[in-house]
Amino acid sequence: GRPLLLTFIYTRCPLPDYCPRTSRNFSEVYRELESVAKTGQKPHLLTVSFDTEYDTPAVLREYARRYMNPPDFGAWEFATGSPEDIKNITGHFGLIYRKESGQITHSLVTALIGADGKLKQIFQGNEWTPSQVLNAFRDQ
Repeated sequence: GRPLLLTFIYTRCPLPDYCPRTSRNFSEVYRELESVAKTGQKPHLLTVSFDTEYDTPAVLREYARRYMNPPDFGAWEFATGSPEDIKNITGHFGLIYRKESGQITHSLVTALIGADGKLKQIFQGNEWTPSQVLNAFRDQ
């Protein structure tokens, strides 16, 4: 019953303009969530790791603390799943990833899902800004 912003990362991503940038953008959206809440429906954030071997719940919790201040896992969750589940969900959103030379090569996808459960907007790549997402939330 709440809008959802969903993205995919892996915590060891070495490229500053990929996962770390996405997480910094999510951090800014996280800090501004109160300003976009409509009728008590505070938007929810979900970051899903596709590095199912390394990104355990403990690793994700520590990673999350770098970006959330103060931490509120009720507003922004970090999750992973089985390799099959992650492959299934990433496929629905067009995310491409593969292991390569000890790294994971991947595309970037962020999705806005409305309170009605329907996909409202896909943000491809890393060019979206927190203000674009916040405006999209306000349009819900």
